[in-house]
Amino acid sequence: MVQKQLIFIVLLMYISLGVKAQEERSFIREGNANFNEADYLMADSMFLKALAINPESIEAQYNLANSKYNQQDYVGAITDYENLIPQLKAKHQKAKAYHNLGNAYLKNQRAEEAIEAFKNALRNNPADEDSRYNLAYAKRMMNKNKQNKSDQKNDQKNDKNQQNKDNKNSQNSKDNKNPNEDQKKEKNDKKGDNSNNNGDKNEQEEGKKEENGQTKDAKEDQQDGKPEEKEGRDQKERSEKKGQEKGDQQVQEPKKIKAISKAQAQQLLKELENNESAVREKMIRSQMEKKPRKKIEKDW
Repeated sequence: MVQKQLIFIVLLMYISLGVKAQEERSFIREGNANFNEADYLMADSMFLKALAINPESIEAQYNLANSKYNQQDYVGAITDYENLIPQLKAKHQKAKAYHNLGNAYLKNQRAEEAIEAFKNALRNNPADEDSRYNLAYAKRMMNKNKQNKSDQKNDQKNDKNQQNKDNKNSQNSKDNKNPNEDQKKEKNDKKGDNSNNNGDKNEQEEGKKEENGQTKDAKEDQQDGKPEEKEGRDQKERSEKKGQEKGDQQVQEPKKIKAISKAQAQQLLKELENNESAVREKMIRSQMEKKPRKKIEKDW
């Protein structure tokens, strides 16, 4: 009776394991189909479901790492490959896992780790030409990176050396500079300022002279231009004075008004006109004797 119960339990365990294995396989197959169709997100979900049923599923782990690689999640792929490799026993499986791990390192710009991964792939499968080619490529990449780093360091050193040389040259030029040159320069600057000031003074004096000359000429021109006005004013003043004197005399000694004839009046007018013309000619001759004039303005 006890043996029958044990057999029944074992059968149930086998049946449940078979069912789980079938579910695992179905999830893996569906994930592979999604992977081939480049539907990597759906493929990841299927592989994760398979791993939920069997966390030690080599196929599910390997395919999940490949899916991350195709999604350019190189860091996640590297982590999954590194976790998977210690679980592998067959050399051909290790060779494939190391090969993919090397590619993920290359994509992540880690040439040294990629070289080591490809070497491990060749240790497990020496006939793997793809791993051999990728190994040579990774070595060239590493050498190129080293050369670039060395070039950058040399450039930085050269820049620093050049900067130090420039600083030294500038310091030496400052130290070797003759202090007498500065003094001479200051003296020259002062002389230049004094000469400029003297020049300004001379110009101002000349300007004043010119102005004075112009005023004198203007005065002379004014005097030459209208000489009759001055003589006329003098004549007018004299006549006014005479008139006042006569008026005073008339006040002091009043006289009777005498009537004159028409002929006498005409004779007086002629005499006045002759006297006036003579006075004017005399004035003109006296003025011409003083200075020749270009133009004579007449008031009559």
